[in-house]
Amino acid sequence: QAVGVLSRTLSDQAEIDMRPFYALYKAGWQQFAVALRLSLRRSAFDPLWANYVRRLDSWRTGGLVADSMRASLQLGVQDGDFCYEDMDAAFDFVSGAIVQAMSGSASGATLSGAYEDTVIRMLLRALGCTPEICEQGVAFSKERVADCYSDDRAPFMPVIDVFAN
Repeated sequence: QAVGVLSRTLSDQAEIDMRPFYALYKAGWQQFAVALRLSLRRSAFDPLWANYVRRLDSWRTGGLVADSMRASLQLGVQDGDFCYEDMDAAFDFVSGAIVQAMSGSASGATLSGAYEDTVIRMLLRALGCTPEICEQGVAFSKERVADCYSDDRAPFMPVIDVFAN
């Protein structure tokens, strides 16, 4: 239970930390692309954090990540960019894809940047975005996140630092 509580706490804190970087964008695909790139980058920067946050049970039972993801999914449908039949199925599919991609990031897969681009492109395409929007999502998220991570520094405190404080 303690690991579950820690996972939920770190997931909620991650959502609070990342929200200023993506919530100002009005399209669901923009929010998804930026939040996903931030999550992948943070997983690469702080694998310990990723190990806790990747617990799907903490996402499925509510919390800030789940609420945000569902809102972005709904926004994408309202805008006509996303096309899926069932919110719960879309949420589970996206959650699983994100968790697996974070695992890849945490193990060093994002070092070239091509991994992040491919994951974003594939996720947006799976949600029903046109190939053009998928490419815009890759470019848009890359531009928006570039300033957050420079010189191997992240805008978030690594988990080990949180425990030390």
